[in-house]
Amino acid sequence: MTSEAVISNGFKLTSTNPVSRSASGVSIDAAKAKLSELYKSLEEAYSEVKVESLSDSDVILPTEASFKQAQSFAISLSEHPFSLPLVMCLNDGGICFQWSNEQKGILTASLYGDNALVYVARFGPKERSTGTDEYRNDAISECVLVWLKKYFIPINNQLWINTSATVSH
Repeated sequence: MTSEAVISNGFKLTSTNPVSRSASGVSIDAAKAKLSELYKSLEEAYSEVKVESLSDSDVILPTEASFKQAQSFAISLSEHPFSLPLVMCLNDGGICFQWSNEQKGILTASLYGDNALVYVARFGPKERSTGTDEYRNDAISECVLVWLKKYFIPINNQLWINTSATVSH
Protein backbone atom coordinates (compact mmCIF):
# COMPACT_ATOMS: atom_id res chain seq x y z
CA MET A 1 0.00 0.00 0.00
CA THR A 2 1.28 3.48 -0.84
CA SER A 3 0.39 6.63 0.99
CA GLU A 4 0.90 10.09 -0.47
CA ALA A 5 0.72 13.66 0.78
CA VAL A 6 1.21 16.86 -1.20
CA ILE A 7 2.83 19.44 1.02
CA SER A 8 2.64 23.20 0.73
CA ASN A 9 5.60 23.42 -1.65
CA GLY A 10 3.80 21.22 -4.17
CA PHE A 11 6.24 18.33 -3.70
CA LYS A 12 4.76 14.92 -3.02
CA LEU A 13 5.80 12.87 -0.04
CA THR A 14 5.07 9.23 -0.78
CA SER A 15 5.78 6.08 1.10
CA THR A 16 5.19 2.41 0.87
CA ASN A 17 4.46 0.57 4.05
CA PRO A 18 7.56 -0.86 5.66
CA VAL A 19 7.70 -4.60 6.22
CA SER A 20 5.62 -5.93 9.13
CA ARG A 21 8.65 -5.73 11.38
CA SER A 22 11.97 -4.19 10.41
CA ALA A 23 15.33 -5.75 11.05
CA SER A 24 15.62 -3.54 14.14
CA GLY A 25 12.36 -4.93 15.52
CA VAL A 26 10.14 -1.85 15.06
CA SER A 27 6.52 -2.83 14.43
CA ILE A 28 4.71 -1.62 11.31
CA ASP A 29 2.37 0.47 13.46
CA ALA A 30 5.27 2.20 15.23
CA ALA A 31 7.04 2.78 11.90
CA LYS A 32 3.86 4.27 10.38
CA ALA A 33 3.38 6.55 13.39
CA LYS A 34 6.99 7.76 13.21
CA LEU A 35 6.82 8.31 9.46
CA SER A 36 3.57 10.25 9.83
CA GLU A 37 5.15 12.51 12.47
CA LEU A 38 8.27 13.04 10.37
CA TYR A 39 6.23 13.95 7.27
CA LYS A 40 4.14 16.36 9.34
CA SER A 41 7.36 17.91 10.66
CA LEU A 42 8.73 18.26 7.10
CA GLU A 43 5.58 20.08 6.00
CA GLU A 44 5.63 22.40 9.01
CA ALA A 45 9.34 23.15 8.53
CA TYR A 46 8.78 24.03 4.87
CA SER A 47 5.87 26.31 5.75
CA GLU A 48 8.05 28.16 8.27
CA VAL A 49 10.98 28.70 5.90
CA LYS A 50 8.63 29.71 3.08
CA VAL A 51 7.19 32.51 5.25
CA GLU A 52 10.70 33.55 6.27
CA SER A 53 11.78 33.67 2.61
CA LEU A 54 9.09 36.25 1.86
CA SER A 55 10.81 38.80 4.09
CA ASP A 56 14.44 37.70 3.64
CA SER A 57 15.79 37.34 0.10
CA ASP A 58 18.87 35.46 1.40
CA VAL A 59 16.75 32.46 2.42
CA ILE A 60 17.04 29.58 -0.04
CA LEU A 61 14.08 27.20 -0.20
CA PRO A 62 14.79 23.45 -0.25
CA THR A 63 14.72 21.81 -3.67
CA GLU A 64 12.67 18.82 -4.76
CA ALA A 65 15.88 16.74 -4.58
CA SER A 66 16.35 17.83 -0.94
CA PHE A 67 12.80 16.75 -0.14
CA LYS A 68 13.25 13.38 -1.84
CA GLN A 69 16.38 12.71 0.18
CA ALA A 70 14.67 13.91 3.38
CA GLN A 71 11.74 11.60 2.61
CA SER A 72 14.09 8.66 2.13
CA PHE A 73 15.92 9.54 5.36
CA ALA A 74 12.57 9.75 7.21
CA ILE A 75 11.59 6.30 5.92
CA SER A 76 14.93 4.90 7.12
CA LEU A 77 14.48 6.55 10.53
CA SER A 78 10.96 5.19 10.89
CA GLU A 79 12.30 1.65 10.79
CA HIS A 80 14.55 2.17 13.84
CA PRO A 81 13.74 2.70 17.53
CA PHE A 82 15.44 6.13 17.69
CA SER A 83 13.81 9.17 19.23
CA LEU A 84 12.11 11.44 16.72
CA PRO A 85 14.23 14.40 15.64
CA LEU A 86 13.27 18.01 15.25
CA VAL A 87 12.99 18.65 11.49
CA MET A 88 14.01 22.03 10.11
CA CYS A 89 14.44 23.62 6.73
CA LEU A 90 17.66 25.59 6.92
CA ASN A 91 18.07 29.05 5.42
CA ASP A 92 20.67 27.69 2.99
CA GLY A 93 18.27 25.22 1.34
CA GLY A 94 19.10 22.19 3.45
CA ILE A 95 16.77 20.01 5.46
CA CYS A 96 18.07 19.21 8.92
CA PHE A 97 17.13 16.42 11.33
CA GLN A 98 18.23 17.32 14.85
CA TRP A 99 18.31 15.26 18.02
CA SER A 100 19.24 16.97 21.26
CA ASN A 101 19.03 16.34 24.93
CA GLU A 102 20.48 18.54 27.69
CA GLN A 103 22.08 15.55 29.40
CA LYS A 104 23.32 13.82 26.25
CA GLY A 105 24.21 16.42 23.65
CA ILE A 106 23.24 17.20 20.08
CA LEU A 107 23.32 15.46 16.69
CA THR A 108 22.31 17.01 13.38
CA ALA A 109 22.07 15.39 9.96
CA SER A 110 21.43 17.73 7.02
CA LEU A 111 20.53 16.92 3.43
CA TYR A 112 20.81 19.25 0.44
CA GLY A 113 19.71 17.02 -2.45
CA ASP A 114 23.27 16.43 -3.64
CA ASN A 115 23.68 12.87 -2.31
CA ALA A 116 25.65 14.08 0.70
CA LEU A 117 24.70 14.00 4.36
CA VAL A 118 26.37 16.62 6.56
CA TYR A 119 26.48 15.72 10.24
CA VAL A 120 27.56 17.37 13.47
CA ALA A 121 27.70 15.51 16.78
CA ARG A 122 28.57 17.08 20.13
CA PHE A 123 28.37 15.04 23.31
CA GLY A 124 30.41 16.72 25.99
CA PRO A 125 33.86 18.26 25.65
CA LYS A 126 35.56 15.14 24.29
CA GLU A 127 32.97 13.51 22.04
CA ARG A 128 32.65 15.64 18.93
CA SER A 129 32.48 14.75 15.30
CA THR A 130 31.64 16.54 12.07
CA GLY A 131 31.73 15.38 8.52
CA THR A 132 30.07 14.66 5.23
CA ASP A 133 29.06 11.18 4.12
CA GLU A 134 27.65 9.97 0.85
CA TYR A 135 23.89 9.60 1.17
CA ARG A 136 22.55 6.54 -0.65
CA ASN A 137 18.76 6.97 -0.23
CA ASP A 138 18.45 3.56 1.38
CA ALA A 139 20.38 3.69 4.62
CA ILE A 140 21.28 5.95 7.48
CA SER A 141 24.95 6.99 7.38
CA GLU A 142 27.10 4.70 9.50
CA CYS A 143 28.56 7.67 11.42
CA VAL A 144 25.08 9.01 12.23
CA LEU A 145 23.86 5.51 13.08
CA VAL A 146 26.62 5.08 15.68
CA TRP A 147 25.63 8.32 17.45
CA LEU A 148 21.91 7.51 17.28
CA LYS A 149 22.44 4.05 18.76
CA LYS A 150 24.66 5.41 21.50
CA TYR A 151 22.55 8.38 22.59
CA PHE A 152 19.04 8.43 21.16
CA ILE A 153 17.25 5.14 21.72
CA PRO A 154 14.44 6.16 24.07
CA ILE A 155 13.73 4.37 27.32
CA ASN A 156 10.99 1.75 26.85
CA ASN A 157 10.99 2.59 23.11
CA GLN A 158 8.58 5.46 23.76
CA LEU A 159 8.54 7.97 20.94
CA TRP A 160 9.25 11.56 21.84
CA ILE A 161 9.47 14.58 19.63
CA ASN A 162 12.44 16.83 20.11
CA THR A 163 11.27 20.31 21.03
CA SER A 164 14.57 21.81 22.13
CA ALA A 165 16.17 24.93 20.66
CA THR A 166 17.47 24.77 17.12
CA VAL A 167 20.99 25.29 15.83
CA SER A 168 22.11 26.99 12.65
CA HIS A 169 24.58 25.56 10.18
